[in-house]
Amino acid sequence: LVVACGALSGFHSLVGSGTSSKQLANEAHGLLVGYGGMLTEGFLSTMVIAILGSFAFEALVKAGLSLSQAQALADPATAAATWTSILGKYKWFTIIPYSYAAATNTVLGLPFEAMAVFSALWITGFALTSLDTATRLGRFAWQELMTPLKDKAPSVYKVLANRWVGAIIILVLATPLAWGAAWKVLWPAFAGMNQLLASLALMTVALWAAKVQRTTALGKGLTFTPAFFLWITVTVALIWYEAVVVPATVVKNPLTGYTVGIITGVGLALNIMLLIDFLLALRRPTPST
Repeated sequence: LVVACGALSGFHSLVGSGTSSKQLANEAHGLLVGYGGMLTEGFLSTMVIAILGSFAFEALVKAGLSLSQAQALADPATAAATWTSILGKYKWFTIIPYSYAAATNTVLGLPFEAMAVFSALWITGFALTSLDTATRLGRFAWQELMTPLKDKAPSVYKVLANRWVGAIIILVLATPLAWGAAWKVLWPAFAGMNQLLASLALMTVALWAAKVQRTTALGKGLTFTPAFFLWITVTVALIWYEAVVVPATVVKNPLTGYTVGIITGVGLALNIMLLIDFLLALRRPTPST
């Protein structure tokens, strides 16, 4: 749960429903695209871990660090304390490109410099597409928040729900977080909220399968079991986080601790409401078609 995407990602469920679905020519293509994307991302993460585990030390030396500095970063006991002081503000960015370049140079004999540039381009492209996707999803959420104005103030809604206006508003709100260090205050709450959103996605799928598809008992079991399992896991994790992690964080950094504590508390409340809504919807009679 503390890994950004974990076994299941709420962020990716938003991407799948709000972005990927609009790019498919046929609904049946979703299985290949979604499953293929999952395999590709899994391969990517495995490759990054492998090249860092095998060639990160060489990459640190290539980045201009002395042998003693590289050894300090390679030692788990001293890495956390010396990371910023040794690598500075930007040098850390070279670790993955240089590790990838060292791996491809050693295994395939490809030129180190060219592979380092290629890897840096690949990472930059990944970052840009992530920012683009996050902005689009933020715009979707903003447009949904403006829905109550659709009937009450159509002209205002038309302006605020405009795709360009919505995107600009999201960027304006996000810029202060990215420009300074404010994002570090919110980031610790991301893991729990991400999995909470994943729980919502699974419960929605389970409800849709039961009420719309009217699936068999086996189908219900295949959808309800992971949905409830994830809900229980997320709930227990959030309670533990509030009881153990947040108080410890408050002692070290009150701003981060209280902010994350409030966000997590709201998430817990929404989590309970989610389960109640799910059970109530499940008990309602299935509409005839």
